[in-house]
Amino acid sequence: MDLEEAIRYAWGGRSVLFAGAGFSRGAINLRGEPFKNGSQLAEHLAKMAGLPGSVGLEDAAEEFLSTLGADALMAELQNEFKAKHILPTHRQVAEVPWKRIYTTNYDDVIEVAYSANGDSLTSITLSDNIRDIPKDVSLCVHLNGYAGRLSRETVSSDIKLTDTSYLTTTVAESPWSVLFRQDLESAQSVFFVGYSIWDLDIRRILFEHEGLKNKSFFVLGSSPDPAIARRATRFGTLLNQDTEQFASELTAGERGPRSEESGPIP
Repeated sequence: MDLEEAIRYAWGGRSVLFAGAGFSRGAINLRGEPFKNGSQLAEHLAKMAGLPGSVGLEDAAEEFLSTLGADALMAELQNEFKAKHILPTHRQVAEVPWKRIYTTNYDDVIEVAYSANGDSLTSITLSDNIRDIPKDVSLCVHLNGYAGRLSRETVSSDIKLTDTSYLTTTVAESPWSVLFRQDLESAQSVFFVGYSIWDLDIRRILFEHEGLKNKSFFVLGSSPDPAIARRATRFGTLLNQDTEQFASELTAGERGPRSEESGPIP
């Protein structure tokens, strides 16, 4: 499948978007700063908790919680991962009627983009009961948790503050993994934007679907790390584009003929 055809399917409501950290690049948080990556967040939390900056994210978060408490951790995560400003690029991507959105990001960039476009998006974490979610709403499933919806009770359970290699035993065991698999199977095209496929369980899920490679596209920037690029090509087509260039492709594709086969969403 070529990119033009894949984009036509997206505008017809038949595509899945998977957003990684690279998707949110350029957004500014409530502190007026760019979002921190995992190692920067680990160093930040460790410093506040009185630990050396070299400790891992999981240890830094646990010590922060033990030392400063749930309210302080909740405030830190919201200040770091709630968006004050987003880019026009984010709004362009949010204009597409995605069949479903999945993300490993804690942040609310895609939600803010939907809201700025006058559209609604329901944010989901793995602790939500899949049976309680209406089938006729747009969903964004946050696989690692969501900073936009935290409480004292959920800040240490919903947010997966671990190294990336430890992500998603919870995803694989969750009912949401069934929906994820169904969406990958039924989607006509799948776009991974700013996602480097570090997570072992996500890779296993992708490997399960024989026809997925032909309809999957990876947006990792104009010069991605060679190892990440090689990994992406095992699962789909690598696009030498950043998120801004990809958003422009999407916008241009809106003027093309759309698929009429929108059909029901499982």
